[in-house]
Amino acid sequence: MSSRLARAALILLLASAAGIWACGDSGSGPPGEPPTPRPTTIALISGGSQTATVGQALASDVVVRVDDQNGTPMAGRTVIFAVAQGGGSVDPASGTSDASGQAATSWTVGTIAGAQQLRVSVTGASGLEASIGATATADVADSVAVVHGNDQIGIVGEALFDSIVVKVFDQYGNGVPGHSATFSVGSGGTGSVNPTNATTAASGEAWTRWTLGPEIAIQNVDVDAGGLKNDPLTFSAEGTNLRITGVAPDPLVEGQTATITGTGFSPTPADNTVLIESIAATVTASDAGSITFTVPTFDCRPARDVSVQAQVAGSNSIPQTRALQPDEPILSLAVGEQRILQHPADFCFQLAASGTAAEYLIGVQSAGETVSRLTPVTLTGVKDPAAPAPPALAPPALHELGGVNPLAIGPRTERWQRHREAEMRLRAAERRLMPAPRRGRRAMAAQGPSLVPPDAQVGDTVSISYPEISNPALGGWCDDFTTITTVVKKNGAKGIWLEDTANPAGGFSDTDYQFLSDQLDDSVYPTDTLYFGQPTDMDGNGKIVVVVTKQVNEEAGTLGFVVSTDLDTVASCASSNEGELYYAKAPESSYPSNVAITDAPFLIAHELTHVIQFGVRATSTTALDFLSRWETEGQATLGEEVVGFAIEGRSPGQDYGLDVAFDLSNVRPVDWYVNGFADLGLYFGWDPFEPPDGNGRVAAAPHECSWLAREDEGNDGACIPIREVYGTPKTLLRWLSDHYGSSFPGGEAELQRRIVAGDFAGYANIENVLGVPMAELLAKWAPMLYLDGRLTPVDPKLALPSWDLFDVYWGTDLGRRLKTGLRLVPKTAAFGDFSKSFSVRDASSYYLLVSGASRPSVACRAGGVRGRGRAAAQPGSRARCGARGRRAAGGTCGATC
Repeated sequence: MSSRLARAALILLLASAAGIWACGDSGSGPPGEPPTPRPTTIALISGGSQTATVGQALASDVVVRVDDQNGTPMAGRTVIFAVAQGGGSVDPASGTSDASGQAATSWTVGTIAGAQQLRVSVTGASGLEASIGATATADVADSVAVVHGNDQIGIVGEALFDSIVVKVFDQYGNGVPGHSATFSVGSGGTGSVNPTNATTAASGEAWTRWTLGPEIAIQNVDVDAGGLKNDPLTFSAEGTNLRITGVAPDPLVEGQTATITGTGFSPTPADNTVLIESIAATVTASDAGSITFTVPTFDCRPARDVSVQAQVAGSNSIPQTRALQPDEPILSLAVGEQRILQHPADFCFQLAASGTAAEYLIGVQSAGETVSRLTPVTLTGVKDPAAPAPPALAPPALHELGGVNPLAIGPRTERWQRHREAEMRLRAAERRLMPAPRRGRRAMAAQGPSLVPPDAQVGDTVSISYPEISNPALGGWCDDFTTITTVVKKNGAKGIWLEDTANPAGGFSDTDYQFLSDQLDDSVYPTDTLYFGQPTDMDGNGKIVVVVTKQVNEEAGTLGFVVSTDLDTVASCASSNEGELYYAKAPESSYPSNVAITDAPFLIAHELTHVIQFGVRATSTTALDFLSRWETEGQATLGEEVVGFAIEGRSPGQDYGLDVAFDLSNVRPVDWYVNGFADLGLYFGWDPFEPPDGNGRVAAAPHECSWLAREDEGNDGACIPIREVYGTPKTLLRWLSDHYGSSFPGGEAELQRRIVAGDFAGYANIENVLGVPMAELLAKWAPMLYLDGRLTPVDPKLALPSWDLFDVYWGTDLGRRLKTGLRLVPKTAAFGDFSKSFSVRDASSYYLLVSGASRPSVACRAGGVRGRGRAAAQPGSRARCGARGRRAAGGTCGATC
């Protein structure tokens, strides 16, 4: 029954539509009555194809007739007359058809000579119109002007290369045909013209050929157009005996030796001048038939045709046009190939003309390490001036609407945001208390009895010194601490779990402690220690002590923390517990145990990394500093990732995409990877608060942002603060692991362990471990952030084997995608003249995507650069493109188009 009803409804709809169409088309009245008359034709009766002088009315009115569908004239219809071409006017602009169906208007043509057009329509007859043409001719001659051929240089006794041309105009600027002009040789020479009298053509132009006299001087020809405005006119030309018959090599090359051959040159080199594009070359030798010179060098100009001219004793040769090749190298890059330029002198580079569609990604990379420093740069492109600039290729429209907001406001987002803010405050205060490693003092001190013995039994009580971390004063929590009483809840293989006896009711159950202990023993501890090294054992129990205490709940925002001062001696820091401790927030009504259990493995993976980092550096006898902020938090965020891999059965190098990165399938209890990619999106310029849809972008990102340090350390960059030192440096460390880990006997884990165990911090630490300059690393890592997943690069270091960043930020999975504001979006330009002025913060990059369906020769330069620098050019492509160029620079640098 339902099927038949549906079919009936469909048939009814089609029948109704057909009826509407038939009614509108036929105009039929009620059944049995004749069709209603309607206008169907506009017929020209008279006044078509007339000619009039510009600005004048046609001799006859334009008369039209309106007929119905039967060819019968229709009276009483409103006829509209409108000028469609030529700019004239009509009077009247509308009229009513008379008893014979006719209407008329007077048409005044416009002031531009040529074709005129009138459009006629009938009110109420949609689509019915007619076009009527007329011609406007020029008015009488009013003025004369030079058009072409003035100020030439010619060989004495020979005809000039170009004719000399004048044009006669009417008062409206139209060329006037049929007007006479007389040409005669004037002062300075005894040459001739042919013809001496000429009549202007349809364009209003008249011309003659001028043969110079034998005088090496300025010669003139006078033009008489019969007393018009500007009359008489004078043409001038320079007579010369200098003749260039050849220029070698072809093309000329900036800075190289070249030779002009010809006649009339001086055998004294100093008497000869050679001009290349009006710039004087250095003449090195000459005789009567040749001049040898050095081609001038220009300031980053493209390959192009230039004028070549010789001068002797004030006389000039006829300019010759020759091709000029720049002295800078011309880049020839295959798709996926990179070129790195690292010295300011190299920051000009050339692209040859090409008829192939291409894209080049140009980058300017600052390889400095001072987070507050901005380096101003101007990136320019200059094309061959004789060639048109093709438009930039339109970028593909990839999933531009909607999207998942990884920082969507919710309990977890707010909780973790507050936690990171609190951790940054803690780390800043910590460095005031312990600014540098003690150079082994703690390791060499006599070890006292364990605060928490290795064989502690469940139910034992232990007194712990809780550091009041909210005290940022000079003495800080070393002088301000609280002694709390805890009870042992679980003694596992790698962790001893203590609970504050003053905690609120409803905390972790024994089953919860067992679960947490198993995660630490089986996954978190073995993975973190594999990647970052064994923690110290200050208290001799061979384990990490986890203190679950309400004291943490009273701190602003934090979910848990470690302090390096626990690894110092009590003599140096009174609050020290002289052991490896992690303080965890206690479950309570606003933080139930099921939520705390979900947070715990993520937190411990992060904080255990800090325990290892602090302990290794604190006990080192050679370390000069603790790890930098970006190393510390970047590694701890990497710790979250590798522990997540271990728990979920994943491994590095698998090119995971969007679903894994953001758990779009929502099957995991812990989102191990979300924070790192959200942080990287913030570095790319995502503003999750503007506009209201959360797709806002920071215009100066990422080039005025930085991941080196936090706001409290001088990072006043343009991007949203708080998360700078987490996910972005984690991506750098993941990239280092993917590409350099295999060079270490213990793989990527040993690379990370060596970073922890080094003696230096920041760039110096990475360079010491890898033996590769940081500028070189950044020049490959920075373009990778955009190119990964888009193409197969020539250099595999331009990809990220563990993650597919293109899929993460630009792709879809399970019908979902990220907010578009999270993407790294380069600025754009076409192959042609462009100028981009910006500033680059240390460790950051400016990205420019230059493209076109074809290109002229183009020169590009990064100016305003000072100090050390590195630039990289990286081509890539869409399927239809030839190449994309990429350039990243350190210190700051130039680019490759």
